[in-house]
Amino acid sequence: LPARRPPSRPLVSSPLVRIGGSDPATTVQSGLVIYPEFDFGHPDDRSLGQASFRQASGTGEKQVIRNRIIRRDGVVRHLLCSAMLVRDAEGAPARMVGTVIDVTEQVTADAERARLDSQIQQAQQLESLGILAGGIAHDFHNLLVGLLGTASLAPLALALPVSYPQQRTPTSERAQ
Repeated sequence: LPARRPPSRPLVSSPLVRIGGSDPATTVQSGLVIYPEFDFGHPDDRSLGQASFRQASGTGEKQVIRNRIIRRDGVVRHLLCSAMLVRDAEGAPARMVGTVIDVTEQVTADAERARLDSQIQQAQQLESLGILAGGIAHDFHNLLVGLLGTASLAPLALALPVSYPQQRTPTSERAQ
């Protein structure tokens, strides 16, 4: 068994080094690297990561969180992290183990999907508004037709002479 390392100096794998934005070939020796501190956590997520680590190491409960890191090149990555305490044969804490999965592409796809859903919803609202406006226009047209019909009967009700000029068609009737 390898010698125990101080708990303040965690061992991490080449893929984690790569996720962090470093070159494993120059950073990792024998597949593992010792980071003196995890300083690449996103400032808004550091307290969540620290609390999760303390909870896992203090109680032994498995912890799973989603957080962000800022790589050495400044790129923000979204991670799904889990950690749990492993105990030795006597039940004493032996080490912490965990996994880190880069879910940045999924987060980006989810954001794009939400944006497209919002656009679809807006288009559906505009379509509904158009249908409503068309219905109102149709109802208004029906009212006008009734008024025009009544207005065309007005000369008969007034008993105007037969010589009353019927050649003039109102503009509203020509629009039909």
